[in-house]
Amino acid sequence: MSGWDRIDHCEQSTDNNSSIERWKRNIIPENHEIPNTDVSRSTLNTSFPLASRQLKSPFQEKIPGWSNGFPSSSTWHTPSSSTSFNNLPSKPISEFCTIPSTSTLRYPLPVRQLPPHMSEPPVGSSVQLPEESDISPHIHPYFPHDPTKPQMMIRSNDNIGYYLSIQSVKGLSSQLSHRVQPTIKSGKYDVQTIKWEKADSNSVTLILTTLLQPERFTDSTTPTNPLMLIKFLPESIKVADDYGISRFFNSFTSILIKLNSSSLVMYTAFALKNDLQSCKKYSRLTINSEYLDQPIPMNLSNILKSYKPDYLKKLENLHEEWNLKYNLLYKSFCSDLNGVNIKLDGFGSRCKKRFSRGCQGFILSKGNFKLLRSIASDSASSIARQYGYTSMNGKIEESIHESIGCETCSHRFINAFDAVMRSVFENASQSI
Repeated sequence: MSGWDRIDHCEQSTDNNSSIERWKRNIIPENHEIPNTDVSRSTLNTSFPLASRQLKSPFQEKIPGWSNGFPSSSTWHTPSSSTSFNNLPSKPISEFCTIPSTSTLRYPLPVRQLPPHMSEPPVGSSVQLPEESDISPHIHPYFPHDPTKPQMMIRSNDNIGYYLSIQSVKGLSSQLSHRVQPTIKSGKYDVQTIKWEKADSNSVTLILTTLLQPERFTDSTTPTNPLMLIKFLPESIKVADDYGISRFFNSFTSILIKLNSSSLVMYTAFALKNDLQSCKKYSRLTINSEYLDQPIPMNLSNILKSYKPDYLKKLENLHEEWNLKYNLLYKSFCSDLNGVNIKLDGFGSRCKKRFSRGCQGFILSKGNFKLLRSIASDSASSIARQYGYTSMNGKIEESIHESIGCETCSHRFINAFDAVMRSVFENASQSI
């Protein structure tokens, strides 16, 4: 019988009817109707709140019954037989009280945490609800109990426990270090518990794993999607600030860098910390076709919209400006050169007569210079947009040479396009 399936058995009698009546008197208030319904396992929401199950995660440990490093519905570990309350659907208690067909009476309510309207037992009921402090926490598998070592427990506000060595606790926060008082009782270390009232298990798991077990995120054999981590960053930053864990954010961004996170992910992370200079740096790195050709991913834009809408607006404005600039660049290459005083309206006499049939560009375009200019414009503007270039360079020059084949024609285009690029991007914003 699993921890989640564990149920309280009423004393069985040879007389089923009398047993049922006793059960009803003890559990159900007088005149309270008992519907004859059954509760399936799927009725109960027992999933752990953190890990996204669609993404590969560093939490994919081979722990039986655990998914993505967090427990499935039937594998919570509690250090005592005490049951605990959490995630109960908001329904009256009577809907969970059923009389099974067998003679063994059961109370199938998975006692975790009662919803607000059930904070008190029903009037006339003899049910005694345990105090919150008496409910044994579920222990996260990354931070197990070792009775042979001095440890303390950090307990999240959703009743998840994390055993930490005294030494590691002292290195986490000055607020914690002065509260650590290891004692020994009956030859064993007594475990001191500190509850973080402002921290749910998502935040605590991210903070403690980042600082104490970062290899779980960076292990190349179990690659981590940075998007999975950053969605828990906003609340984790608040928790770290509330409890004086100053090393968390720098350690977290170091992990993002090791995971080769995109510039948008890095921008989002630093925006949450209100680090304008770092945001300027990473916003500049988003000025290329990889980011300009598609909208900001929904998960990142939602985070920014919820927590830092001003940084989202700045980035959107920057991308809009540069999309307009690159569109103008292509138009200028093809037609008016953005007002640059350079003539680029036909083949030179040498290129027309070369090899008695014209140069390679003349042959390629069948003598149509506008077509050749269009080919060079496509090549040059696509390379500029792809890499975020704002001036002529070797890569753009090479693309023009390869696209039209004539060195003389290529040099004419390169000189003209160089002047156009300097004109178009003269006053462009380089970052947010």
